[in-house]
Amino acid sequence: MARSLAARVNEKLYHAGLLLALTGSEDAAAKARHQAQQFAAGAMLEAAYRLFILEVAESCQIRQVVMNAGELKAMLAQESRSHAVVETLLSLEADDNSWLSSLHREYEVFVAGEQGSASVAASIDNNTQLISLDVTQHFDAQTVLDDFKAFVGAQREFLQEW
Repeated sequence: MARSLAARVNEKLYHAGLLLALTGSEDAAAKARHQAQQFAAGAMLEAAYRLFILEVAESCQIRQVVMNAGELKAMLAQESRSHAVVETLLSLEADDNSWLSSLHREYEVFVAGEQGSASVAASIDNNTQLISLDVTQHFDAQTVLDDFKAFVGAQREFLQEW
């Protein structure tokens, strides 16, 4: 069940407070602080991705605002054009194991304010029961940051040659 907007606002305020707090018990708040830092870094990385899309669009002389690689591909297709960077981004989005898919999943969790809970049906004594599992997706913002920076560097180099 989705949480209320008020609960989600409170959660974001709590995370922001953890980021700003310099005192307190490390043992008691370490896990929550780590999660808040991961979410905050994920939000910044998602913003960086959207700005990178605009950067690629600008290099293609697309003057309209685009939010993702799919929109940019559609705009290029209207002009019978394509772009290797856009195709690479779409491939990364399609790959569930890529840094970009991981980033998008984490951002969706951040926006939704949910912890990625899932349900699994299990058969016990011929009775099917619904079992709720708390699935924590492992998001490593540092790894995504490193991969994203390497990708952007390589693509910028490619764009300069192109």
